[in-house]
Amino acid sequence: MRAVIRTTADLQRFCDKVADKLDGKPYTVTIKRFHRPRSFDQNKKFHAMVRDLAEYTGYGEAELKDILKRQFLPMKVLTIGSHKYEAPKSTAELTVNEMADLIERVYQVGHEVGCLFEGEG
Repeated sequence: MRAVIRTTADLQRFCDKVADKLDGKPYTVTIKRFHRPRSFDQNKKFHAMVRDLAEYTGYGEAELKDILKRQFLPMKVLTIGSHKYEAPKSTAELTVNEMADLIERVYQVGHEVGCLFEGEG
């Protein structure tokens, strides 16, 4: 269960909802600063751009998306047992501003190689 909490009244309402779900098993509750997640329109635009760039360069969409994420997104560390792995953030984890920056970077890459994106030119 997730919620955006602005006031103590919001917090109390959330606690009341959660209390109904408690079943004696342990749960983890995390509080972190809210950042507006990337929008649906941004996500749609990014994937359309990846498709255009993939067609232009001859790479597969998934392959190209992985390349762009590794090149332009911040890395996070995942710990599995005693092993640590680095992986780029998922686009679903991006804020509106981070996604806007990624889209701008994809425009730059496309223009460097001569790719026109849908709606350009």
